[in-house]
Amino acid sequence: MPLHWRAWQSVTQRHGIIFSEERFYSLGGVPSRDILKVLCQEQGLTLDPIRVAKEKEAAYLELLAHVDPIEVVVSIAREYYGKIPLAVASSGSHAVI
Repeated sequence: MPLHWRAWQSVTQRHGIIFSEERFYSLGGVPSRDILKVLCQEQGLTLDPIRVAKEKEAAYLELLAHVDPIEVVVSIAREYYGKIPLAVASSGSHAVI
């Protein structure tokens, strides 16, 4: 999530969109295009939410190399692998996952 926030910061600053960190975290899991639709409507902006969402995802992908495993999740997966059914869920795109 911190890297998503960094990507959001670069894109919102570029387009003059006001988006606080607190609000960003409260909208975790909401698709970028939907967040942008709401922000544009609230702020009277005429940006294309789909295009700007793609810019945000591209900015995130540039940061992806800085993502580290969440060690507590890795340790749980290793402990229970082969003992109980396990699954991973994400609202991210296939490329990011």
